[in-house]
Amino acid sequence: SFKRIGKTIKSAKQLVEIMKYLIAWFILSDGFGTVRTVGILFAKKILKVSQVQLLLVSLAVPICAMFGAYVFLRIQRYFNISTKRMVIMTTALLCLVPIYALFGFIAPFGFKHSWEIWLFAVYYGGLLGATQSFCTVLFSSMIPKGHENEFFSLNQITDKGSSWLGPLIVGIIDDATHDLRYSFWYLLLSIIIPLLIMLTVNVDKGRKGAELFVENETKLNEIEKENV
Repeated sequence: SFKRIGKTIKSAKQLVEIMKYLIAWFILSDGFGTVRTVGILFAKKILKVSQVQLLLVSLAVPICAMFGAYVFLRIQRYFNISTKRMVIMTTALLCLVPIYALFGFIAPFGFKHSWEIWLFAVYYGGLLGATQSFCTVLFSSMIPKGHENEFFSLNQITDKGSSWLGPLIVGIIDDATHDLRYSFWYLLLSIIIPLLIMLTVNVDKGRKGAELFVENETKLNEIEKENV
């Protein structure tokens, strides 16, 4: 219910590290979704890729996402890398997609050939699955015990709630410049900004904050029972 969601948001405000994560995820999830949208639109509008090829590319992305999630998990375990660092790593690697496209302004590459859409599908898909998995694990590690359902619902709201923003801004940029390639500047910002926010998230502090939140809530419940 809206009342319960409002209560969860109020609780999240007391948990600074979770709030920072949610703000970062709100922007990043929009960036991820819009990168895919612009990539497909660019392939269709600029590269003149056929509908059949676009369909195959769309099918390749989730397959690569599953494979990417597995590969990056193996990398994390082999090198004993923290979940936060894996989130930073995969997000930083995603920055290369808009950077590569922006090279198209001055170079003979950068989404100027139809075959590059396959490079995009494999690379983007591999990062998509890994980043989503690591972000979920990172978020869950800072959730107060007993409040998993509420906070995961809030996470879903921040995920889906920003899905309209990217396409709207990209549409405005395309209308103003008549060149879809300029929208990759926005996509780059929509990845760099949450990356910088994620760097400030203190996971240990977030966990301690969650424990303290539960302790304070328990004390308040006991006081309320005594007053009844």
